[in-house]
Amino acid sequence: MDRNVNFLDRLVLFLEDNTGSMLTAKNISDFLKSQKVSISVNTVMNYLKFLSDSFFINKISSYDIIGKKIFEINEKYYFEDTGLRNAIGSD
Repeated sequence: MDRNVNFLDRLVLFLEDNTGSMLTAKNISDFLKSQKVSISVNTVMNYLKFLSDSFFINKISSYDIIGKKIFEINEKYYFEDTGLRNAIGSD
């Protein structure tokens, strides 16, 4: 896997700014493509997984048992340490 430190920095800032919002890797990837930055959905998913596995962020999955909504992939991300989130947001 490629290491893209710039993308990781921007992803963390994005997550800080959108804490608690419904997010998908596809939405993030699509937005980046609209900004002329090519990052695949799989790459976004991998970076989110790495941040979650390192206990930097916590992924909360959305559950809705009505109809086909159970198959939708919408997640919310929260920082494990609000002090880190506040430090990142103080720039």
